[in-house]
Amino acid sequence: MGPIVEFLNQPIVLTIITLAIGGYLVSTITDRRARKDKRREKAIDFLTDTGSTLNAIISTMYATLRRGKPYTDEAATEAFTDLFGRRMNIRVASEAYLNSESFPTQYDQVLHELQAVAHFLRSRPKEPRTKRATRAIHERRVRLREAWPIANEPPRPATDSANAELMLWLDMILDRVTAMLSSTLNAVMR
Repeated sequence: MGPIVEFLNQPIVLTIITLAIGGYLVSTITDRRARKDKRREKAIDFLTDTGSTLNAIISTMYATLRRGKPYTDEAATEAFTDLFGRRMNIRVASEAYLNSESFPTQYDQVLHELQAVAHFLRSRPKEPRTKRATRAIHERRVRLREAWPIANEPPRPATDSANAELMLWLDMILDRVTAMLSSTLNAVMR
């Protein structure tokens, strides 16, 4: 045995080497955990912000329906400009924080559904044929249910009122937003 091997086999040297390697491994693991926790925190902030933004426009639509007041173009334009303006951020953040390819697609689908609801809300007072509008809204609800099924979704039968159909459609959209956010949050928390 050479002098280097004898030196390395001494208990103090082995202890120093073990502590150095162990310290490096512990710091690496701690660093990875900190990055993962930071990413999780960013994902939660992102989902909270997205949910709040969608909730704001959905709440406005519910209030419009309940009060029976017209849905103004100004409010719709401003809200949808903000929502559609976030699409690039949604795509990038979904990839960076959520590792989700479905989230931006579902977000886009929600936007298009909300935009269609806004169209019906704006044209509601002017619509002379409410039966035709009611039927069109019901068909949109059926398409949404088929395109994006949700487990244990309560049945929502057709009604004779355009307002009731719009309310049911908004309920369905809200259910999908909730499912989208909660399933994504559950995936992030794992």
